[in-house]
Amino acid sequence: MSAAVRRTALVATIALACATAAVGMSPSAAGVGSASKSYRVQGMQKAVGTSPGLYTMQSDTGHAGLVGDWAITPKAHLVSPPWYFETGTEQFNGCLDTNGDHSCKGEPAGTISFNYAAWLKFDVTATTFTELAGGCVHPITGGTDDFQRVKGLLTMRDTPLDDGTIKTSYRGTVTLSAKAGAAATEESLPSATPDASTAADATTSASPRVC
Repeated sequence: MSAAVRRTALVATIALACATAAVGMSPSAAGVGSASKSYRVQGMQKAVGTSPGLYTMQSDTGHAGLVGDWAITPKAHLVSPPWYFETGTEQFNGCLDTNGDHSCKGEPAGTISFNYAAWLKFDVTATTFTELAGGCVHPITGGTDDFQRVKGLLTMRDTPLDDGTIKTSYRGTVTLSAKAGAAATEESLPSATPDASTAADATTSASPRVC
């Protein structure tokens, strides 16, 4: 398959992911009906040391957000300088911090599955992979426990910092179904305080950090 065809196919995949997520998000964002409840979420995603594909999710203070662990499984990628494209799947294991206090106590918890499509612009003059900008979309594909029948969409944005690290922020909507399981007990919840570990390393040439 030619590079042009691969690039076209990947861009089409990204467009489809955006369109699918937008369609699924429309009724959720409006919070229509009493059968479900929507939350506007926002926060930060941080890398777990140098572990590839492992991150923690944090909510912004005073805003609903996800708190817990995040794992990425890449499926396909394409390099077309100065752009890097990647698609794959993800799993979040944690809670929905509905009041933005960074605690999972009494909050809905479980796992949430995502698809993702990411694109990064990198510095072609650098000797190692250096990200200049990046973004990605994450439509929800399923969930367990209190996240059964969950719907929604997250978007993430990478911002390079002066110290060479990458700040990744997220925004989106998570809609919980009224038919999901009962609220999780405190014993079944993940750690209330996410790991505020080192920010992502943007200089890894073999596998660039994607949001």
